[in-house]
Amino acid sequence: MKQILTVFVLLLASMAGTAEQPPAAEPAPVPQVLTEIGKPLATLREEHSNGVVFVRPDGYPDAAAICFGEADGAVAYVFLGTQGVDYLPAMEACSEELRCSGVLTTAGVLFPAMPECMTFSEFFSLIGVSEYDYVTGEEAITAAGWVLFDYDGKWAALDTNATGQTVCRDAHMIITAPEIEEANRKLAEELSS
Repeated sequence: MKQILTVFVLLLASMAGTAEQPPAAEPAPVPQVLTEIGKPLATLREEHSNGVVFVRPDGYPDAAAICFGEADGAVAYVFLGTQGVDYLPAMEACSEELRCSGVLTTAGVLFPAMPECMTFSEFFSLIGVSEYDYVTGEEAITAAGWVLFDYDGKWAALDTNATGQTVCRDAHMIITAPEIEEANRKLAEELSS
């Protein structure tokens, strides 16, 4: 009897090791709105007839964002970041050349499947990001509470100031392609010189 029980326990143990494991959750798909990155301002104006050029003072962790879209809309298309430089004339004069460098919205708009709030590990697992930098401490004067990371080959920042180490659906989020923004900045500076 003892031998039968031993064999039975060994059989159960071996079966437990070979049981089918549930597949790891797939990350949320890359948001469709990111396909707008790279489009000229003139094209976005044609596609979004109610859009206007405006400045979002809270666009970046330490700078304003010059955007196009509906000022109170769910998504703003980012063209430039600025710390006091007036790039608005370039937005009018160079609408064929300036390209959308990013989007400014909320985490819930980008990832509609997310619940109301998630821990950092849950959120970054959901979007398929393994590394991020949570900016805290005295050295982080203007970016404190922001989470910086790469997403889909672009630079991203998420503002968690009000929630600590939790990401809520209404968390402010910006995703940009730095190389496009740098080209826009050079074009705007050439115009102003």
